[in-house]
Amino acid sequence: MDEPPSTKLHPVSLWRAVLRARLEALGANLRSEQQGYRLLSIKINTLGTAIGRDLSDAYGSNLQSSEQRYEPNAPPTAAACTDAKGSLGADNSLAGQKEDTIERWRQALRSGGELLHAASGAAPVISIITPAFNTRPKWLAEAALSVFQQSLGCWEWCIVDDGSNDTNFHQLFTELKAISRIKVHCMRQHAGISTCLNQGLAMAVGKYVCILDHDDILEPHALERCTQVLASGFDAVYSDEDKLSETGVRCEPFYKPEWSPDYFRGTMYLGHLLCFRRELAVEIGGFDSKYDTLQDYEFMLRYSEQAGRIAHIPEILYHWRMSAGSVAARQNAKGDLAPLQTGAVQAHLERLKLPADAMPGRSPHLVRVRPRPRVSHPKISVIVQIRCTPDLLRNCLVSLFETTTYPNFEVVCVDNATDDVQTLALLRELPVMRLSNPGRSSFADANNLGVQFASGQYVVFLHDDVEVRTPQWVDEMLYYAEQDSIGAVGALLLYPNGSVQHAGVVFDCCGTADHVTRGFPGNSDGYCNSLASVHEVSAVTSACSMIRKDLLVSVGGFNSHFLTPYQDVDLGLQLLSKGRRNIFTPHAVFTHHEACTSGTYHDLIDRNLLLDRWDHLIQAGDPYYNCNLDLQTCDYRPKVPIA
Repeated sequence: MDEPPSTKLHPVSLWRAVLRARLEALGANLRSEQQGYRLLSIKINTLGTAIGRDLSDAYGSNLQSSEQRYEPNAPPTAAACTDAKGSLGADNSLAGQKEDTIERWRQALRSGGELLHAASGAAPVISIITPAFNTRPKWLAEAALSVFQQSLGCWEWCIVDDGSNDTNFHQLFTELKAISRIKVHCMRQHAGISTCLNQGLAMAVGKYVCILDHDDILEPHALERCTQVLASGFDAVYSDEDKLSETGVRCEPFYKPEWSPDYFRGTMYLGHLLCFRRELAVEIGGFDSKYDTLQDYEFMLRYSEQAGRIAHIPEILYHWRMSAGSVAARQNAKGDLAPLQTGAVQAHLERLKLPADAMPGRSPHLVRVRPRPRVSHPKISVIVQIRCTPDLLRNCLVSLFETTTYPNFEVVCVDNATDDVQTLALLRELPVMRLSNPGRSSFADANNLGVQFASGQYVVFLHDDVEVRTPQWVDEMLYYAEQDSIGAVGALLLYPNGSVQHAGVVFDCCGTADHVTRGFPGNSDGYCNSLASVHEVSAVTSACSMIRKDLLVSVGGFNSHFLTPYQDVDLGLQLLSKGRRNIFTPHAVFTHHEACTSGTYHDLIDRNLLLDRWDHLIQAGDPYYNCNLDLQTCDYRPKVPIA
């Protein structure tokens, strides 16, 4: 229902009047198109604050406070979405009116369009594609105003309506079509989102393309940041994002890792904002209608097979609306997507000739990549250092022989001069190779000694206080270790109480490096399925890791200058610097007592050696742990809490 006429100055009238005055003042200062758009963005944002104050005085309780509203350049201010009243902030909306007629939004778009007409019309470098269907006029207008605010001027917007049966929002098309850089196409009948995206690709002329949903919001510098990255040689780029409630409250920020292909196969983590090269998108056939509802995911699986470089911008550049029917609001909003998702991943695996099957994971939108039964079994050498009590060693070795299903492995025990009668008897009892390593020896030296005598093509480093829980652990780890692009593979290690001891290593955590999500419940999915998905990490613990023997030898083995377990972090960074990806898999599970192979002692010399060797990488930040997350806790907590 429309609001009754007001005798006060209407917000749109104020908006238009001030914009016109600002436009006149800006005209003399627009020395170039790019500078002009930056000035417009700054002025509009500044203007929005002023309009918000004026409208707050005029309309009082109709407006929520600026701390509650969406503000493009402010950090999120709510830990979870609430029913706070109001809508978007005054900088790109009608300042929180409870009911907004289409005519008001038409007026707002006309005002914004006048600003765009004042700038020169350079050829578009980036094309925004927006499929629309039964769109709420207010939300399309807010999306449009966020596009108008872009600091980058050389854009075009291709809007494709998918045969909507609720066409009220079409009244906004008159204003949008009047802007030369905006193209609108209406499908004669409902054809599906992939068809609309392909129509948008056909309409687009920009070198780059990004996707904007019809009810979502861009940050003012989103296109500029993405275009800068793509112009530097990348084939695709994605950003961090958060969600936007129906009342305009920002919540649930998602801080993503750098490009992680194995993680992406298991979890649809790229999301928004996603930009890519138009020519390559057309070359691979665009979007596939068979995968409507997760077409972006299937498209990026195919695109990534051809794209050499995919970048990530660790900034929230996109606000995803939690509208009814959106996965942003409810995970099962689009029904059971498992058949489509596993089908997309299976086709992807087959194109890459990876011997695995895609299966539904334990949670929605999660894919389990299961290695196929092997036709050959390369020999695996398990290297165990003897440092703990006979009971722990017995549990370790017995679990290896009794639980492991893989048929071709040997166990090499590096004995650091033990004289324990029970230990010596155990080593005689079990089919192990015993290597004597007398005197004080570092973990690195003992592991390197074991590698010298290992006859397997792959080596596994296992602490003697670790017990096998997954019978197929070798198959799960070997599937990744034998891929040329992968370095070391680590497992999920749990404390005896079932909580996480190891799920990958984050460097620069607590100053050097530490395990991520230590202490989390072992059966939880973790941050965006990070405990339930195979994913890339910077390093893995040598308490349980697998690597191809010739690869380990080629990088010089473990660095013997390290006396404490920093040697595994050093190895991980060495592999990372050589272009290898280190992998954590939650599908190989062990119990780690962490009884005597670790402790509270940290060698300061080793710590400084690690920093000295890898300071350049550490200062650059862990690529798989977003720089907006807290490095002191290593639990995916944001650095800046959302109050």
